[in-house]
Amino acid sequence: MGEIMVECKDEKLKDSVFEQVIEVEGKTKNAIEIKPRLFAEQLFVFDKWIMKGLTVGDVLDQSDNFKIYSKRISCIEYITQAFLIGSEKKRKTFEFFVDVSEECVLCGEYNNAFLLFTSINSLILKFAEEWQNIGKTQAEKFKRLQMIFGISQTKFYNKHFSEYTGTKVPIIANVIAIVERSKETKLSELSGEELNKAFALKLRTVGAVIEPLYHCLNSETPFTPLADLQKFFWRCVNSN
Repeated sequence: MGEIMVECKDEKLKDSVFEQVIEVEGKTKNAIEIKPRLFAEQLFVFDKWIMKGLTVGDVLDQSDNFKIYSKRISCIEYITQAFLIGSEKKRKTFEFFVDVSEECVLCGEYNNAFLLFTSINSLILKFAEEWQNIGKTQAEKFKRLQMIFGISQTKFYNKHFSEYTGTKVPIIANVIAIVERSKETKLSELSGEELNKAFALKLRTVGAVIEPLYHCLNSETPFTPLADLQKFFWRCVNSN
C-alpha cells in the first residue's frame, strides 16, 4: 500500500472525477462503474491506511495527526458529492452510492458508510425528483441505513456495531461526540455516592467506544488494495 501511495503522493485530479480511468480485472472503468462491494472494500483499505500511526490518544485529544486524518477521510464526501452534482444520470448515481454505503456496513466499514449516508442525505432535497425515482431495492436499503445512522438512532447503531463480529471501523465522529459529551460532567462538583455513580457512568460510556477504536487502530485490513482505485482516492485527497 505504501508503494501505491508514493507513486501519487502529490498528484491531484487532472480532470473531473468522471474522467479518471481505473483498471479493474483488465478493464478500464470510472469509479462508479465498479461493483459496489469492491468499492466498499477499497474504502475500508483506504480508511485503514490513512489511520496508520494514529493512536487512541490522537483521537481523544484531536491532535494534529487526527486533524490530518479527518481532512483526508473527508475526501469520501468530496467524491460522493462530486459524482452526484456532476452526474447526468443522478438516479443511477444515487443508487450506486446507496449500494456502496450498505456494502460498507456489511463489510464492517461503519465510518465510511456513515459519511456516504450523510453525503447522500444532504443532496436529497436538492435533487428530489431524481431521488424519488430510485429503484425499490435502493429505497429499501436507504431505509435500513436510516435505521442505523439516523440522528435519533444511536442505540440501534451501537447494537448493530457491537453485533458485527469481524474487523470493523467505528464512526469516528461518534467516538469524538461521546468523549466530548463525557467532559460535560464536572466530577469536581460532585461528592459521595453521586460522584461514584457519575465516575462509573463516565468510564462505561467512554470505554464502550474506546475499546473498539483501539482494536480498529491495531488491526489489519482484511482486503487487498486495488492500486488504481487507491490512487484515485489519494488524488481526491489532494484535490479536496
